[in-house]
Amino acid sequence: MTRDEAIGWLRLLGDALEEQRVEVELLRRQSERLIEECEALRASLARYGASWTPVLSDLDRLRNHVVRTGAFATAGSPDGDIRTRSL
Repeated sequence: MTRDEAIGWLRLLGDALEEQRVEVELLRRQSERLIEECEALRASLARYGASWTPVLSDLDRLRNHVVRTGAFATAGSPDGDIRTRSL
């Protein structure tokens, strides 16, 4: 491999790393917004009493999962399956 080829490969790798950094930052912001939305929805639902307990439990589980794993998550099936895209 020539010096110019090596420089070309390094530039390509640098570009790919920058794209990944941007994507990670976007996912981090989405996770933060999801946590805020879960907390706001939970506060709203809590005002309506015990009939919302299962929903509140699901929101708590989703929020805790996002915080614990650092992942952008979407709620899955009613049995608690949570699909994630890891940061």
